[in-house]
Amino acid sequence: MKNKLQFIPLVVLSLILVLSATSLPAFAQSLNSNFGPLVAAFTDINVKIDSGSQSRAIWGDYDNDGDQDIVQQYYDLNAINNNYRTRIYRNDGGGTFTNINASLTGVNNGTFGWGDYDNDGDLDLLLTGATASTVITKIYRNDGSGVFTDINAGLTGVKQSSVAWGDYDNDGDLDIILAGATGSSNVTKIYRNDGSGVFTDINTTITGIKDGTLAWGDYDNDGDLDVLVSGNTTSSGKISRVYRNDGNGTFANAATLAGVDFGSAAWGDYDADGYLDILLTGNRHCGTFLRNTPSAGSGLRAVGIRKVIPDRV
Repeated sequence: MKNKLQFIPLVVLSLILVLSATSLPAFAQSLNSNFGPLVAAFTDINVKIDSGSQSRAIWGDYDNDGDQDIVQQYYDLNAINNNYRTRIYRNDGGGTFTNINASLTGVNNGTFGWGDYDNDGDLDLLLTGATASTVITKIYRNDGSGVFTDINAGLTGVKQSSVAWGDYDNDGDLDIILAGATGSSNVTKIYRNDGSGVFTDINTTITGIKDGTLAWGDYDNDGDLDVLVSGNTTSSGKISRVYRNDGNGTFANAATLAGVDFGSAAWGDYDADGYLDILLTGNRHCGTFLRNTPSAGSGLRAVGIRKVIPDRV
C-alpha cells in the first residue's frame, strides 16, 4: 500500500534570476567567474494591447506559426457598460500583437488554459469566469483562421477559479480539472474527455475550493497524473493537498500541506533526483519548497523546506 507523504523542515533557500553563461560573451563569462552570476535585464517593448483591472494573460501559439500569442481577460475600467473582456492577440512579429476579435465570452475573475483536446494539432481554449449576469466554463474549439467555436460542453460554471488540462486516465486525450465558486458552493471537478466534444463529470471526492491553484504531476512515478490542490474551502478554511491517482477515477488524499489561497503552486524536480517537488505560495506563506524523496522501504516521503522569507524594507 502506498504511504501518505510526510513533511519535515530543512534549510531556507533563496533564488536569483540569471542569464546562462553559455549565452554571454567572453568578457561577461569572465565577470561571471570572478564576481558571480549577472542579473538578467528585461526591456519593456511597449506592446499595444488593452488593459484593465482583475486581469490575467497567458501565452500560447494558437495559429502554429512558431511564435507565442496571447489570451487575456480583464475588467475594462473605461467602459460604461459591458466591462468584461476576453481577447486573443496574434503575435505578428516585431513586437506587434493584433486583436483577432475572436468570439469569446467576456469574463473577469476567472482563468483559462490552452490545450489540444481534440488532437487536431492546434490549441483549443478552456475559459472560466464571471459575466455580468452569471458564471461560466466554456471550451472553445480552434477551427483555424482565428475562429474559436463554443462546443457547448456543459461544464459547471465557476469564478475565482483554476483549471488544468491533463490526461489523467492515459487514454491519449486531454481531460480537465477545474475548481472555483459556482455562486452557491465551491467545487473541484474532473471531467473525462470521452471524445467528440463530450466531457463527463467523474464525481471526484476532491475537496471543493475557490481562489486556488490546481496542478497535475506524477509525484510517485507510477505513470499516471496525480494532482496538487490549494485554495479556500470556505467551510474548512485554506487547504493544500496532494491527491494520488489510484486509477478508475479514484483520487486519494496522500499529503496535507500548509493551507494557502490567492497563491500559486507548481511541480518541478528542483534537485534532479527524479521525483517531482512542489513550489507553493499564497496567503499564509510567502513561499515554500517541498522536496519529494523516496523513503527507505515502501512508498514515498517528502521533505519540506521551510518558507522563504523575502527581504523587507
